[in-house]
Amino acid sequence: MSSKGPKRKRYDSAGPGLQLDPAAKEQVHRLFEKKFTFHKPEDEKWMIRNLENQAEDQNSSKISENLSALKVKLNKLKDRLSDKDIIKWHTHTKFQHTSGGVMVELKTSYQIELCTQAWCKFYEILSQFPIVPEEILKGFTSVHLCEAPGAFISALNHFLYCKGVKAKWKWLATTLSPYYEGNSHGQMIDDDRFIRETLDKWYFGEDGSGNLMDSVIIDGLVTKATEHGDVNLVTADGSINCQDSPSEQELLVSELHYYETLAALKLLCKGGCFVIKVFTMFEEASITLMYILNCCFNQVDVIKPCTSKPGNSEVYVVCQDFIGQGQDETVCALQYIDNYNNGNSF
Repeated sequence: MSSKGPKRKRYDSAGPGLQLDPAAKEQVHRLFEKKFTFHKPEDEKWMIRNLENQAEDQNSSKISENLSALKVKLNKLKDRLSDKDIIKWHTHTKFQHTSGGVMVELKTSYQIELCTQAWCKFYEILSQFPIVPEEILKGFTSVHLCEAPGAFISALNHFLYCKGVKAKWKWLATTLSPYYEGNSHGQMIDDDRFIRETLDKWYFGEDGSGNLMDSVIIDGLVTKATEHGDVNLVTADGSINCQDSPSEQELLVSELHYYETLAALKLLCKGGCFVIKVFTMFEEASITLMYILNCCFNQVDVIKPCTSKPGNSEVYVVCQDFIGQGQDETVCALQYIDNYNNGNSF
């Protein structure tokens, strides 16, 4: 006769709900704690260095060399996967994606509208960071960059509804227009269901392209946004097709990141928040961008949402409490970005 231990308690006696064992709880906590915070120096505020001093800074040069070495090491590791059967590899990564069932559960149990991976990631960010004020008295305005097909807007709408926000929410979005023949099919999202139903809230510029990597379109977007009042939140979930050169994804997308940041700094009101998707942080352009964001926002965190596939390089930078337009740091940041977008190195 074999002895059996006590049965595992699967449900909470106080009500329905799964009772996780300590190991499972620890695993869940680790999934939601993939983030780090930039800590500002206590003795002095962050300031953007001038070009001459940065060029002469030997310590910065050493750090850059170390990061370049890490990039090479990571790419060599990725190359070892090149000979794997793609179907078997996808099956493996899907099995290893611990939170892969979240999206399915949301669709079946809660009938979430436009429930995509992006929806899940942004809702997770909204739940972890106070980027939407708890008390919204005068309304709330958001602008969404590179937004197609519209999952961030849908997630924010659901979040505000669940929080019982009664104040009026205004939003404006832009993306590469699926109706502009000059845009490459490989760079656009082919799902325009949400765009068609909310077309009056989308801005594609005077030429109709929606190409954010054009300062004229950014200025037009800023002008359009002023009709909605102060902008409290800007999101940027853009990327560029890098299949031809996956090892250089970070560098290829860096220009887009600077245009997204340029738009955010011109749009946000004092105290506003900015959420931007970036990738690895090995390149000089990425390090400088993070420095700029730390100069312009009082709180900067980097998070890898648990609903983001663990095998990709994406992370989200959550910037809170914008210091405001006209501040010295903001003016310097805009000058740096303009310098970068004109093809000049730092």
